[in-house]
Amino acid sequence: MKSVRRISSWSSGRRWASISCTLARAFIALGTFVGSLNADENPPTTEGIQFMNLPIASGLDFVHFDGNSGKQYLVELMCGGLATADFDNDGLIDIFFCNGAVLASPQGSTDAGAGASNRLFRNRSLGRSLGSQTDITGLHFLDVTFNSQANDQAFSLGVVTADFDNDGFEDLFVNNFGQNQLLHNNGDGTFSDATQVSGLDSEHCFGAGAVVADFDQDGDLDLFVGNYVDFDFTVYAQKSARSFPYPPGPKDFPPVPDALFLNQGNGTFVDASRSAGLQDAPGPSMGLTAGDFDNDGDQDVLVCNDGAPNQLWLNDGHAHFSEEGILAGIAYDLVGNANGSMGIEPVDLNGDGIEDFLITDYARQLPMLLMSYGPASYQDETRVAKLGNEVIPHVNWGVGLYDFDLDGDLDAFLSNGHFLEDAARIEPGTDFAIPNSLYLNEGANRFVDRSHDSGEAFSARASSRGCTFDDLDNDGDIDVAVLNCRSQAQVCVNVTQTKGKWIEVELVGTRINRSAVGARIIVATPEKSLARCARRGQGYQSSYGTRLHFGIQEANSVDLTVWWSPGHKQELHNVPVNQLLRIVEE
Repeated sequence: MKSVRRISSWSSGRRWASISCTLARAFIALGTFVGSLNADENPPTTEGIQFMNLPIASGLDFVHFDGNSGKQYLVELMCGGLATADFDNDGLIDIFFCNGAVLASPQGSTDAGAGASNRLFRNRSLGRSLGSQTDITGLHFLDVTFNSQANDQAFSLGVVTADFDNDGFEDLFVNNFGQNQLLHNNGDGTFSDATQVSGLDSEHCFGAGAVVADFDQDGDLDLFVGNYVDFDFTVYAQKSARSFPYPPGPKDFPPVPDALFLNQGNGTFVDASRSAGLQDAPGPSMGLTAGDFDNDGDQDVLVCNDGAPNQLWLNDGHAHFSEEGILAGIAYDLVGNANGSMGIEPVDLNGDGIEDFLITDYARQLPMLLMSYGPASYQDETRVAKLGNEVIPHVNWGVGLYDFDLDGDLDAFLSNGHFLEDAARIEPGTDFAIPNSLYLNEGANRFVDRSHDSGEAFSARASSRGCTFDDLDNDGDIDVAVLNCRSQAQVCVNVTQTKGKWIEVELVGTRINRSAVGARIIVATPEKSLARCARRGQGYQSSYGTRLHFGIQEANSVDLTVWWSPGHKQELHNVPVNQLLRIVEE
């Protein structure tokens, strides 16, 4: 590496779109999710974007456990997310999976009687050469869960990674059903449970996503934690008898305010939720992300709510927030519905310097492509972009906008799957296990569904939840890891044959936080300028993108501008492409 300096009383929350159910595509029946995920009776073409399934023989053999109660408790249906990051600083991206547990008592305590735990897989693809985009035989993982002491046995839902103490190693915060957990990376391949000493030992929670940013602008990373609802087993028992065919959903339980924990710089955090104003607007949070969405120099938070208006928490620069979702145009979709929003991907699609959002939603609802029209001003342009008609029958969870074919624009990946085993009977046109979706950006942010011819990875059927997007094999393109509810995890390896080029950038802060969260990088090519922001926490309750990836269509070199903070930039000129570049803040 070169260094240069995401339901309701489920039935009452559904919205039937005016578009016919016949939009459900035949791709639902294209494949069966079995074994190593390699079964495919119709081999894909070799043109366009192509993904292959990584076989279990690679060492990544995670199977998600949802508690197996048979009662369809709300927490079991949500499943959870995962994280990708280089936890051991060996130049390879590792994978951490959230896992479920047996829900043992009406008090909500958990007991992993089935032996389930969260799982950590180290990437051991040493010797793989950069630039080999079609060979997946060199991609290997090693289960180091128990040796690393990352084997928490709570029911885990959301996860975020960051270097909380600026020691050079990515730590882990896991948002649970129960008590949350902070795992400190010791730098020797092991983690220590720092939950109690850090002050993050909150009372019983129903976790959602979590994001990390320097919200009070004091130089270290704070933690914004999503909370879902105040789930009660007694209430569940009372309502379940008359809730058929749907089990009790989020509208059967009161929403819980999200939480803000400010980093004190000494290994501890203080709960600043009340002073931050978060108690004033509780919501059933799912996915969330942070960024400077009003372009005023500090970090704000967008929260996807399940069957309630989405929220935009604008920061005044001192970690006090006001909720402006309605005024900003992100609370409801184009026709005024508060959707069952699940996951979110932020990125500047229209090049105005402000990030846009792609949000996944519940069945019979379009995903929301929210395009910016100035600071904290958005409009739903999903229909204009022709993005998502094919997935209207389905529940969508994880989401990513990445340049999978290295042509200079961003394509869309959606993870799909219902939460009910008998979904096909209750909601015709969908099913519990279905393939995921790929939308190709044809230019000017107009998308076309190419799931049917983009490789065997899109014939695999599962009920997918969180997914992450990173270059797992160091070949310069973006691969996808997917957590599948109650089944084998899937790694979709990008084997697209393209003449396009790329550059990946890892930012290291010195004056700002070491993870460089909040920094923005602009890559200038002869065709266009591309921008991405460094962050931790996005998608469906997941964390990824510690390296910022850019597809470069033709240029052999690019100019880079890193805005570490407002007023502080660093420029690099004529930087060769096809490399992983490490930029240290000057």
